[in-house]
Amino acid sequence: MPAVPAPDARGAATPPSALRSARPDLAFGEATLLLREILRLTKSMELDMGAALGTNPTDFAAMQHLMESGPLSPGELARRLGVTTAAVTGVIDRLEGLSHARREPDPDDRRRLLVVPEPASVSRALDRLLPLVRGAQAVLDDLDEGERAVVTRYLEGIAAVYRKQLGSPAQG
Repeated sequence: MPAVPAPDARGAATPPSALRSARPDLAFGEATLLLREILRLTKSMELDMGAALGTNPTDFAAMQHLMESGPLSPGELARRLGVTTAAVTGVIDRLEGLSHARREPDPDDRRRLLVVPEPASVSRALDRLLPLVRGAQAVLDDLDEGERAVVTRYLEGIAAVYRKQLGSPAQG
């Protein structure tokens, strides 16, 4: 199988030979180049899903957090997005305007608000995402137990490298 071209800064494919000539000290193996392609495709998929939902990348990222975690306070959503609380107000306003989320009083502290994802919006997003998830699972299902263990070990290692680079704590 030929090596997959890695993306350049614009997301266009860059031939591995160009990467190697620019940085001859880097030895990109086929698995690393495939991982780079998967990361590029993931970003493209997120942009596609965001466009289908009518959101910009920041608003879609907010939707992802709400889908994964459920209701969040505006402050927590701002922290996760890396934006100010003032900026997250605009994000929440846009999500409400598109019927992707709503503000509700926090049942534990009625002085606080929670941002709650709308079930119909979550369902629309999952309708687009589930074929990808099922396809990825089918690829794993075609592997024997030993092969799955190697893939899992590789992905755990890659996740650890990312966490270390980002200074994030280990995930369990």
